[in-house]
Amino acid sequence: RNSYDAADVSCLMDNTIILESDWALAYLLARRGQDIRISDLVQVKKDGRDSVCSALKELEEAGCIIRRQVIDKKGRFDGVEYNFVNRTE
Repeated sequence: RNSYDAADVSCLMDNTIILESDWALAYLLARRGQDIRISDLVQVKKDGRDSVCSALKELEEAGCIIRRQVIDKKGRFDGVEYNFVNRTE
């Protein structure tokens, strides 16, 4: 069964975002709802961790994604969650 999610792709059309960040956004949009680690992105892109982190930071600064630290039930750091922002609203 196929399921399709409506996604705001306006960030992909944003001329202020460099191509390096577009690929990261497209990759994340294609895998919505899945747990993805930065190491997964590094493996796919092979440009290195700094390049991936830079792309995610640019997407966050452009208002395409929101970064949130996840804390477990014991109050310990449990990772980072990125959520998409619908810029058309």
